Amino acid sequence: MSENNNGQTPWAISFLLVFSGIIAFQTSSPLKASRPSNNFEIKNNYSQLEEIDSRLWEDPFAAIERLKKRNKDDLKVLASEKFLITETGDHEIEVNATLKETAKDFFYKTDEMLRVKLLNGTIFDDNFDRLLVLGVLFPEGKYFEDTETRRRRRYAILSAMGEEGYTPNNPKKIGILPYKTNNNTRSELIPFEGLKKGNDQVLIFWLNESFFNSIKFPDSAEPKPLRSIIDFMDFLANDPENTKVVFKIIGPTSSDSLKNILKELTQIEKNFPKGKIKHPRKLEIISPNTTADETELLKTINSKENSIASLFEKGANDISFIKATPSDKELARAVWDELALRCISNLDMNCDQEKYNVAYISEWDTFYGRKLPEAFKITKAEKGFNGEDIVYHYMRGLDGKTQNPSSPEAKKETSNSEKETLINLGQLEKAEGNNQYDYLRRIGQNLKKRDKELFQKKREKINAIGVLGSDIYDKLLVLEALKKDFPKAVFFTTDLDYIFLHKDHFTWTRNLIVSSGYDFQLNKKWQQVAPPFRSSYQTANFLATLIALDNFEKTPAMPGKTANWIELIRSSGPLVYEIGRTKAFRLDKNNINETLHPEKTPFLQNKDSWFFIFPIGSILLAALIFYLIFPDWRKGFKRWSPKIAVIFIALILIIYFDTVSSTGEIFSFSHGVSIWPTEIIRVLAIFIAILLFLNARKTIRESSDNLKTYFLTEDKNLNKNSHRFKMVTGFPGGPSKLWRFIKSPKKFLRAYEWSLIPKKPKNGCINPVSFWKLFRLLDSFGFRMYRTCVLSILFTAFGILMARQWPPYIPYRGVFNLTFDWIILYCLLIPSFLILVFFVVDATSLCSRFLHELRSRPTGWKKHTLEKLLSHKIENDTHIQYYRDWADIKIVAKQSETIQKIIIYPFYIEFLVIVSRSTLFDRWDAPISLSIIFFLCAAFPIFFAYRLQIDAKKIKEKCLENLSQNIIKLKEQNFPESRKIIRQLKKFATEIETINEGTFRPFSQQPVIRNLLVPFSGYGGLALYEYIMLSTS
Repeated sequence: MSENNNGQTPWAISFLLVFSGIIAFQTSSPLKASRPSNNFEIKNNYSQLEEIDSRLWEDPFAAIERLKKRNKDDLKVLASEKFLITETGDHEIEVNATLKETAKDFFYKTDEMLRVKLLNGTIFDDNFDRLLVLGVLFPEGKYFEDTETRRRRRYAILSAMGEEGYTPNNPKKIGILPYKTNNNTRSELIPFEGLKKGNDQVLIFWLNESFFNSIKFPDSAEPKPLRSIIDFMDFLANDPENTKVVFKIIGPTSSDSLKNILKELTQIEKNFPKGKIKHPRKLEIISPNTTADETELLKTINSKENSIASLFEKGANDISFIKATPSDKELARAVWDELALRCISNLDMNCDQEKYNVAYISEWDTFYGRKLPEAFKITKAEKGFNGEDIVYHYMRGLDGKTQNPSSPEAKKETSNSEKETLINLGQLEKAEGNNQYDYLRRIGQNLKKRDKELFQKKREKINAIGVLGSDIYDKLLVLEALKKDFPKAVFFTTDLDYIFLHKDHFTWTRNLIVSSGYDFQLNKKWQQVAPPFRSSYQTANFLATLIALDNFEKTPAMPGKTANWIELIRSSGPLVYEIGRTKAFRLDKNNINETLHPEKTPFLQNKDSWFFIFPIGSILLAALIFYLIFPDWRKGFKRWSPKIAVIFIALILIIYFDTVSSTGEIFSFSHGVSIWPTEIIRVLAIFIAILLFLNARKTIRESSDNLKTYFLTEDKNLNKNSHRFKMVTGFPGGPSKLWRFIKSPKKFLRAYEWSLIPKKPKNGCINPVSFWKLFRLLDSFGFRMYRTCVLSILFTAFGILMARQWPPYIPYRGVFNLTFDWIILYCLLIPSFLILVFFVVDATSLCSRFLHELRSRPTGWKKHTLEKLLSHKIENDTHIQYYRDWADIKIVAKQSETIQKIIIYPFYIEFLVIVSRSTLFDRWDAPISLSIIFFLCAAFPIFFAYRLQIDAKKIKEKCLENLSQNIIKLKEQNFPESRKIIRQLKKFATEIETINEGTFRPFSQQPVIRNLLVPFSGYGGLALYEYIMLSTS
């Protein structure tokens, strides 16, 4: 029982410990807010309309909504005719005509009062020297993504103000400006806030873009957003001679809005008979959110200008335009450069960088979403790549959420959904209702069908899938729907967002390639105080604010740096990232010139670089163990250790220089984005396989030498020129005739006719000397290596056929990584692993034949052999026959003990190989081909070990039967000396029944089983489980 417990406890404990460690490693406790929620409502008396509670990071439009909800009575007093037109639902206000007129009067008085305050500077505590009026265009909408967009952009813009030393006048309040258009057709409550730095002050107006996009004028039937914005600026500054006030705009919010503005500029003659759009002061528009390619935008409005800036110059006086973010085509070029490095058309290990079958999944209901796949297709053609382009569109809001969760309708819908959770959980993709999941599934089905057609017709696959759009939550749903169906495809998207790094989305977002205009932060030269942002768009807005402040602070005698900013934006270019477990890894190289982007972390300062200690420590530990356990190897270690050290130093240098290269692979052990941990484990497995192979050879040789002492006489009839030798070994002569031997099927098969005894042995007994000599010849290193190499070659051919049918995926980056992987895997690891496997299998199989031959006929053991085994002399030669069966058992136990020591060796290497392909390190897959190969490599040793035990069991039963018959025979003879022999035979029978050596151990206690449970119960077991799950999915 103690042995059984000892065999079970280590692997169970190791499984629990390793599993717990992995879970603890992969999970981290989310941050929890300690601030209690405000569950009670405070009724505020807003005596001054320009003061409403709002935190600096809050959505400014939410403050207006709260004002409308909490102060309906005050709103009725302030209501105007416009409010009756624009307000709907619960906030619609019905008042009589008298109240309308009163509200209008108050509205205009408040309007004028605020304008006066703007002109004389009394809106702040002190008079200002210079005032920047910054209009920031925000998207309208009550969806969560709209609220989050406004929240993020406000945070970024105010962070830029803080970076430049500005402080808010009232960090807990936000102002409200009632505004009515010149033609009195539309009105809006506009939130604003003030900041100051000494006597320089900034007034930020958070503008509802939809409001300005919807204003029409008498001379045009179409809305004029640019003209509406200019009218608002004119409303704020009715004194053009006041040079203290500077006006700038950050916007528009989307490419659709920019297209409307550009379309307005192309209709100047119709809309502005005097020639150009005018503004009393210079107006600068800085656009951080519009990524649509300028050429495509201008084509859609039939403009002949070559840039947006030139169109503004032609169509507007003193209005300049700065694009503060890379275009979609620039992002597409960066993606294609990255895909070319990954050689995504790699199929059947044939890298054809000119053929890419790509699917684009994009939103349809925005100009941006419709044009983004076109940008990628155009860039693909420019790069000279071929292949099929497949485009599918969806409508935004795939999750089916239609309104603000705080609205009564949404609360009611949530309540109903909670009651019906058990019903709806299995029907999320039902083809009805608000959710759009079923459309995604049908897109996935069509893509799988097309992928199958490409493979059947051209042996090609869909190599990459672009998830394109403006809604991050829609992107996550698309990734979730398609990632599992296309495990070998490279998924890519645009615009970096921290939501990709959330642990809940890691399954779908890991290894996602992201092309982005900016990082989560700018270079430390421009961003030192503000923390990294949530998205690259926040960084772009941060930069746009810095541009506005930089020009604003320059005096007329010192022109600003507008041209420098434009050149810096252009030279910085887009960035490319790969999403890891908890961070986004930047893939592009560091630019030697000054850029807006942060510098990449130096390799030696990267935490993952310290994981070099792991392989080096493992190698040193393995070397130390071999050095201490095997004293005979110490001379070899002294001779080979310098060469091994050189090899591993070269490996470390290769990894280092490839990692710091712009076209190289990332180095990371824990984030699942690097091929290098796999390669390091494989190199470690190669060295261990070589050491185990040499040790197996040494163990077998020593065992044969020990057993040889039991066979003292020579067989003169057995030599290399004898016919029996040639028949047994199958080898016809020297090395010069090797090819003739190989190409002759008859002679080739003779090498595997392992008959160790003649068909008609003399006296019906096996001659142990001749028997052992033949076994030693077949067991010799040369002939074993020949058989091992033949089997390894045949199995390699089988593996190639399997790999062609189900090719494994290699997640490399760059040709160097692919070449290195092939050399390590196909030239070193696979040969060394297969040679070790079949070397052990051959030794086990030959030992099984050894037992089978002993069982087939009685063995003619000589007297001196039996005396050596008995450790005493046999007085009567007639008693020799009674000891032969017991001698068979002892010889079998000694011979099989050697096999028990080496049969576990292949499993150590297979364990390392399986672990090396874990998804913990990179996007390794588990095709059926590898599962079959791994299964067979494990099954061969187990099968022959089991067959060896069956043969041992049969020979044990035969020996016990012979001993029983001999005891009966001796009892019948009833000689005086028979009693002593009977007692000896009974003692032998008891020893044979209880023998627990070599292959006579129970199968559950065999080393191949007990030792197998230890490595495969821990992480190896999890890796194997991962393989099974991946291969069956």
